[in-house]
Amino acid sequence: MGVVEPVSRRVVVGVDLSAESESLLRWADRQAQISRAVLYAVTAVPVDDPELRNLAITPDAQTAMRRALTETLRAALPAERAALVRLRVSSGRPDEVLQSQARKADLLVLGPRGRNSLHGLLLGSVTERLVGHAGCPVAVVHPRRHAATGRIVVGLDGSDCAQRALRWAVTEAELIDAKVDAISVWDWQPESGIPPYGIPPYGVSEQFRQRWAEDVLRTQLQRLPASQADRVCIQASRGAAAAVLVAASADADLIVVGNHGEGAAAGRLLGSVSQKVARHAQVPVIIVHDHDRRPS
Repeated sequence: MGVVEPVSRRVVVGVDLSAESESLLRWADRQAQISRAVLYAVTAVPVDDPELRNLAITPDAQTAMRRALTETLRAALPAERAALVRLRVSSGRPDEVLQSQARKADLLVLGPRGRNSLHGLLLGSVTERLVGHAGCPVAVVHPRRHAATGRIVVGLDGSDCAQRALRWAVTEAELIDAKVDAISVWDWQPESGIPPYGIPPYGVSEQFRQRWAEDVLRTQLQRLPASQADRVCIQASRGAAAAVLVAASADADLIVVGNHGEGAAAGRLLGSVSQKVARHAQVPVIIVHDHDRRPS
C-alpha cells in the first residue's frame, strides 16, 4: 500500500487584477507561510459582463486572464514564492467561483473594495456576499498603516461561533508570537430607540449588563487550554459593538469576529456586526462563521 499524503492547508486569495491585487497577494502569501499552507490565486472571467460575454467562454479569454494573473503574481512576490502559487482561472460570477474554491480552503482572502465601490465607504459586492456565506473563515484585508504591534483583537459574545473566533485568534497569536485582547461589549441599546422592557424602569441595570459581559469573557477564556489562555487579556466595554471593536483594533495587527449568519438572535454582539467591522476597520479583519468547515 502506498503512503497517503496529508491534505495540505489552503489559503485562497481572490484576485481581480486591480491596483490593490499586488498588496493583497503579499498579505495572502505571508499568511500562507505563517500557517504552512498552499496559496491559490483565483480569478474569474465575468461571463455576465456584456463586454466580455462572448469572449469569456473561449480558450483565448482563459489564456489572456492566466497571463495577466501570472504577471500580477510576479510583480507582487519574489520569484521563489511566486513559483509556489497555484493559479485558478474560471468562467463565472466571481462570488460563485470564490465560494466554490472556499469549500476546500482554510482561509479565503479578499480585498475590501470592488472596482465599482466608493473608496473607504463600501465593501465590494463580491466581498459583501462572501463575508457571510463562504464556507471557511474570510480575511478582508484593509491596508494596515502602522508597524506590526504583536496584538490581535477578538470580539466575544458567549456563542459557539465567538469561541471559534477566539480559537482562531489564539492560534494565529501563537504563530506570530502576539497577544490577544478579547472584548465583550455591553451596551445593548436598541437601534429603534425604544427602550428594552423586562425590569423597571427600562430593562436590566448597567451593572447587570457589565457583569454579563465579564462573565462571557471569563467563561470563554476558561474553555481554552491554559497555555493559550495565558496569551489573552479580557476587557468588557460599553458602547455600540462594531464601533467599539473598530476603535479597539485601530493599532492592532488584525481583528477577528464571528458571524452567526442569517437568523442570529437579536441583541448578540456578532452577526451583522461582523459586516460593519469588515466595512469600517483600518486593519485586516478575519470573519469566522458557524458553518465553516473544520480546519484540515
